[in-house]
Amino acid sequence: IAYPCTAGRKTQSFRLENFADQSFRMIDNANGLCVYVVGAAKTAGAGIEMHACADPNQTPNAMIFRFREIDTDKQTFKIQNALSSLCWKINSDGRIIQGDCNTNFTLFQSATVSL
Repeated sequence: IAYPCTAGRKTQSFRLENFADQSFRMIDNANGLCVYVVGAAKTAGAGIEMHACADPNQTPNAMIFRFREIDTDKQTFKIQNALSSLCWKINSDGRIIQGDCNTNFTLFQSATVSL
């Protein structure tokens, strides 16, 4: 679930583990869980949740993402699933799901993203 930004909220702080082709795995700094696509789904509407981190060499595609269409001036970007090529979207109920990167996505913003 996406929450409004508040200063010092650790649940909004992630570290990135780099993989090939500018891909990464996101790990929550507060609980050590990985962000992943439920069931390694390749379909729009599939949920993005937290789960225990698995060996990325065994189940890499469910947890590997990319930054896309980065705007360094506005510090905005899309997050794309490496398996499905779908982008993250914050749904009307607050859940993060996958959607088409051209029409059904959310731009995320960060003051600390560096690539």
